[in-house]
Amino acid sequence: MKAKHAFTLIELLVVISIIALLVGILLPALGAARRSALEVVCKSNSRQVLTAIAMHSNDHDDDLPVVVSYAEELGIAQSVVSDPIPYLPDPLNPYVDGETKPGKFSPVFRCPSRESVGAPIQFPDLLEDRHTHYRYNWQAAYYRPGIALPPLNPARPRKTPVQKSSGIRSMSIAVTIYDTAWPNWENNDFLPSAAINVGYADSHVGQVKAIEYKKLSKYGGGGLEDNSIVLEWQNAFLNLGWPYPDDPEG
Repeated sequence: MKAKHAFTLIELLVVISIIALLVGILLPALGAARRSALEVVCKSNSRQVLTAIAMHSNDHDDDLPVVVSYAEELGIAQSVVSDPIPYLPDPLNPYVDGETKPGKFSPVFRCPSRESVGAPIQFPDLLEDRHTHYRYNWQAAYYRPGIALPPLNPARPRKTPVQKSSGIRSMSIAVTIYDTAWPNWENNDFLPSAAINVGYADSHVGQVKAIEYKKLSKYGGGGLEDNSIVLEWQNAFLNLGWPYPDDPEG
């Protein structure tokens, strides 16, 4: 009767080494695939938000929503608006099957790439459930400091200088929403693809590389300002395709 062959210690070590090598090769690939899948969902969500904005505009005489994405934007935007300004998801929830109660937002307003472990989160509000992961271009939609406005009069509130979809000059390049980003971010603060999803006025969604976004987002003064929200209406990235105060046709 033949004796059974047992594995030697060396053979076991070789097998373990091969398994460890395979795991080391596969794990990064699996991680990259997972990150890619999350970014696909993020892009799909931005498309749904963009569609909701278009539907909301159609239901409101072609007016773009008067909303903001973050509390930091609220005080500045309120300087040209007499009525209270809601957050982006509030009026859009009905169009994306979200709850109508303020703060009960549809999951489409959240980017899973921003919520995964190790996500490059630079802006604290991205961690708060009450906020969206997509920035609305409120600077172009109604906040236009170069346009003279009558003083606020409680007895006769002025009309918000809201932009109409039909008034946009070039809808294919006019930014309506985009993944939350700020001009002073470093490259590693962006999503793993080092790009942002951008939703345009003609309802298509594309990507803009972080380096290009940062280049376009430099203000007219020739550099990034500390109080970027105040001067962000000068941002070339947000002005493309829109009629603006310095535009003779705007």
